[in-house]
Amino acid sequence: MNAAPAVIVQCPFRALMKTRQPGPWWVALSLLAAVSFAARAALPYPPQVDLDTVRQAVASAPRSHPRLFATADQLRALRQGFPEGSLKQRVAEVIVRKARALERQKPVERVLEGRRLLGQSRRCLERVLLLATAWHLTGDERFVRRAEREMLAAAEFTDWNPNHFLDVAEMAFGLAVGYDWLYDQLRPEAREAIRQALRDKALRLPFETRHRGWVRASNNWGQVCHGGLTTAALAILEDEPELAARTILNALQNVTVSMRAYAPKGSYPEGPGYWSYGTTYNVLLIAALESVLGSDYGLSGAPGFDQTGA
Repeated sequence: MNAAPAVIVQCPFRALMKTRQPGPWWVALSLLAAVSFAARAALPYPPQVDLDTVRQAVASAPRSHPRLFATADQLRALRQGFPEGSLKQRVAEVIVRKARALERQKPVERVLEGRRLLGQSRRCLERVLLLATAWHLTGDERFVRRAEREMLAAAEFTDWNPNHFLDVAEMAFGLAVGYDWLYDQLRPEAREAIRQALRDKALRLPFETRHRGWVRASNNWGQVCHGGLTTAALAILEDEPELAARTILNALQNVTVSMRAYAPKGSYPEGPGYWSYGTTYNVLLIAALESVLGSDYGLSGAPGFDQTGA
């Protein structure tokens, strides 16, 4: 395939900002809303890729951390601070204050609500992103150690409740970003435990178990699950290149089933709540691919996707 001319596109965190109420993890990501990535114009939709193409992209991907959604330099710039009285300064202060409050709280536990672990998955995700962002804002080592405790607690769960796979996807997303953004600060044994948990409790499941009913889902499940697992695959691709390639291809070939809902003009059949949920993870999927592999392989060209939420 001939390479299309390169253009600079705004990282779709601006679209993300339209999809979520300002919760803690959304607030943390919003500090990076102005980050831009190079992407390719006019790629065909649906993505025209095969496993060998994705394998080559994985082999060529950066091995340095952080790389998900932002580079080390971009995250390092957070420590330079923001203009006095600006919205970003106020956001940063909220993040640090909330992260400090977590020092007095226990890490998540594997406690189901009915058949779901989703509340614990989201709690872990929010905490890890707050703590990781607070560390990049301040350099305070206490935030690293508290984030490490949180991620290790989740990594030690017997599983992440794959019978309700959204629980797996959101837990995987949280640990993936924490692993990537704090990679150099985590103890080696902690990195290994988190990496193994991402592999064994998330990435392997759709290929080695019966837990794959979401893969071609036509609703928000496809977007959330592919978004969470692809982010995890991109976080550990140097250690699990084949599993990462298969996970990425799985998303590129199948999340399009969920994205049909946006055609022709951006509407979404599940209502505003599920639109917010599914679209958030769809945007995160695209942003993760662009930030690590340099391309979304055409996903953002889905009919109606550029009009949704307008």
